[in-house]
Amino acid sequence: MSTTLTSRIGRIWRVFTLLMVMLGSSLASASQKRILFYEPDANYHAIVQITQWFNLYLASSKLGYKFQPVQNANDFETQLRNDNVAFVIVASAYLAETQTQLTPLLVPANNEDVYYRKVLVAKTGTTAEGLTGKNIAAALGGTDRNAAISALKAQLKDAANPVNPGMVVPVAKDIDALFALTFGHVQGALVTPSSLDVLKKVNPNAAASVKAIYESDPILRAPLAAVSSRVNEDERKRFVQTLLSMYQDANGRKVMSSLAFNGWRQYEASMLKEGGQKP
Repeated sequence: MSTTLTSRIGRIWRVFTLLMVMLGSSLASASQKRILFYEPDANYHAIVQITQWFNLYLASSKLGYKFQPVQNANDFETQLRNDNVAFVIVASAYLAETQTQLTPLLVPANNEDVYYRKVLVAKTGTTAEGLTGKNIAAALGGTDRNAAISALKAQLKDAANPVNPGMVVPVAKDIDALFALTFGHVQGALVTPSSLDVLKKVNPNAAASVKAIYESDPILRAPLAAVSSRVNEDERKRFVQTLLSMYQDANGRKVMSSLAFNGWRQYEASMLKEGGQKP
């Protein structure tokens, strides 16, 4: 056999081997059980690290799950159709709208508090009245964007210091709302206090130039829910127990700290009302 032919066969074999490895990885990925994460108010600035830490924790539990974040409701619903999605951690506003196939199990809590608040921030010197007719940016967690915008405007108008904005500009993540404000694209941003902490690290001067002029009603943190038709009772119990032990693990603590909670509580239907807010 000639050297040229031998070399050519070698190249073909290497390509074939590479393709088989890639196919094997693809099939493994397709069969991997997943936990979808969709929460627009989360710390997406650190989502790559959060994903790595969460998956290291899950690997240590040997339950065979992978954590996968998505950035919007459409992506979440597309991924949710896949049979390998067994659990989700999803914005309470979304869960309040479409909870037919999802069974809530746990809720993150910070010092036992399962709710968080958002603040409307604007450039220093801006008042609530000064935002009349102005544009504000906000990450909205539900599937019905128009309804979410209407609800937000109603809440702002009913505040102790009423705010009557012009347009509400939907964004994918809290940090996007802050950047839109600091770059002058909008005049206000509705965000979580933890997002302001992220901005302080990224751009301290920009963070120093804004102040809060409104605080929202309490909002339920994103619950953990099982996809009802894909998870049996034993698997639910094992997974719940794994998350309840999360704080005992170094990677688990990093995930919880980055997402601004330090424990889990059993979900109760009384925790949630329309829009994801506290009853």
